[in-house]
Amino acid sequence: MDAITSPANTEDHRSKTVQSQVSSLLGHGSLPLWTQEAVEHMASLEGRLVFVSSTEHRSEIQSLIDAAAELVVQVIPRRALRRRLSNWWNGTPIELVWAYLHEADLRLIEYADSRGLEICLETAVLHASVLAADDPTRVRLEELVKDLEGKRLEDLVSERTPEPPASGSRRARPRARVAR
Repeated sequence: MDAITSPANTEDHRSKTVQSQVSSLLGHGSLPLWTQEAVEHMASLEGRLVFVSSTEHRSEIQSLIDAAAELVVQVIPRRALRRRLSNWWNGTPIELVWAYLHEADLRLIEYADSRGLEICLETAVLHASVLAADDPTRVRLEELVKDLEGKRLEDLVSERTPEPPASGSRRARPRARVAR
């Protein structure tokens, strides 16, 4: 492992981003309850960046995480009641944070090496385990895992042919979902 992808360096980098931003904000008051899960997800994503070999792709994913972190720690003054009420009612910042994190998840899966892909699969199986046994998502994932048995993940990674996206096909800023 080189200096860029060493776990110690990643831990230092993570402590300079999400954790430091949240800690600095906690000095000014408390965060909304929804942010705890978002911050945990950001730290998890940053921890898995070591499995992305390309510096360019790693920085691309990190920029999505940083954009989400900026929205999480954004302080809205109490006197801006209209804006606070609008954010509470519409949930736009919350949806945008999760859109950034979802996009970062997708890109992490797309650019990860075989071990990173294996961790993503384990995480998906763990999340699906809480679903009902007849849930269509759980059934599809269980079928996928059965199909993958006997195959090496290195072979699956080599089967994925990464094609560069057409210019303008990936949005720089994901849109928040409109329907709830």
